[in-house]
Amino acid sequence: MTEAGDRAAFLANARRRLGGRIPANPVHVPPAPTAVPPEVRFTALDRADVVGSFVAVATEVDAAVHRVAQVDLASQVLDLAREHDAAAVVHSAEPELAPLVAALSEARLTVDLYSADAAVTADLGLTGSVAGIAATGSVVLDASVAGSRAAGLLPPVHVCVLREDQVVATPADVLHRLSAGAPSSLVLVGGPSRTGDVEQILTLGVHGPRHVHILLVAPD
Repeated sequence: MTEAGDRAAFLANARRRLGGRIPANPVHVPPAPTAVPPEVRFTALDRADVVGSFVAVATEVDAAVHRVAQVDLASQVLDLAREHDAAAVVHSAEPELAPLVAALSEARLTVDLYSADAAVTADLGLTGSVAGIAATGSVVLDASVAGSRAAGLLPPVHVCVLREDQVVATPADVLHRLSAGAPSSLVLVGGPSRTGDVEQILTLGVHGPRHVHILLVAPD
């Protein structure tokens, strides 16, 4: 490369040296690809009790898990709204949230379908979930189902509804379903937002909600 920055000459020299291929490295020989990827083992996962594992791990990462019956779901959401003094609620677009939205409205809370303006001023975000992952204690938010990922991200309190039959063992069980195509956003929420980047002091609620409540709905 000349002092004037002759990019073409520099690239021509690189192409000539490579000769159309990447030379073998006799010192660091890459291993042959494996026919079957190795299984990732999760020590906290009991495959015989994925729901119990989910509750244990989600609690370990500071999410509050409430196991409720479907008939008690609306009253539980109202109790959480009152616990956090929530006056304004924003919700995602899942149809199954309609009875909960109605109950919050009847309680004279301000309830809006997600929009950025509504979410940044809301006290509580209410969402559904497409899955729960037992190995990591995470709930999975699919933007193509919920309408956005931000209904559970912008408000300081996130309440997420998850059925027990949606709990799977590992992240792979969720990702394998995406073979036909991934949504615009797939978010794995593992407890409240946390950071300790600068002074290594863990702080909750900096990049997302300070409180995460998972309403784990038992089968009828």
